[in-house]
Amino acid sequence: MISGSVQKFFSRGLAVVLLAAAPALVYLLAAAPLMARYGELERLIEEQREVLGRLKATAGAPASEALQSITNDMLFAENVFLAGGSTAMKAAELQAKLGRLADAEGLAVKSARALDLREKDGKQFIGVEMQIIASNAQLQKLLLAIESQRPYLFIDSIRIAPPPIQSDAEALSAPLLEVDVSVVGAIEKPRG
Repeated sequence: MISGSVQKFFSRGLAVVLLAAAPALVYLLAAAPLMARYGELERLIEEQREVLGRLKATAGAPASEALQSITNDMLFAENVFLAGGSTAMKAAELQAKLGRLADAEGLAVKSARALDLREKDGKQFIGVEMQIIASNAQLQKLLLAIESQRPYLFIDSIRIAPPPIQSDAEALSAPLLEVDVSVVGAIEKPRG
């Protein structure tokens, strides 16, 4: 009998230990990592609140009107006018930029030439006319790339035709187009 009561005592003791260990195990496996993550997120939120407070303080600081005007003028000029020295240098840079855009689409520029300086509505424009051979998809990507540029570039004219010599197999596999496109960009008028 003693062995039965000892066995009963140990089995009850083991049950109590297991009952106490189950919540501890749940805490270690689930609650502790969640609480640690919660503490980490709380710290990140506090850091972001501090950053936001500094940004609000900076944004609310009075800026001189002259400095703000200059900054606005610079941002406007950066997005609108082609950069460079002389008109010829700006045209050369525009031609190089269009060549890089064509290369990015896998196109070869057959020819390119600078257009004469034009004035319209009190604004001056320089341009480049280039001739390329492209598929319809390549042409669409190139035109989108041109009109997505900063400073702004505009497609002034475009002529699309099938290339003069194309075999039936070439025409069916990858129909190509001969494209003449004129692209212009605004330049700042000289002051004075």
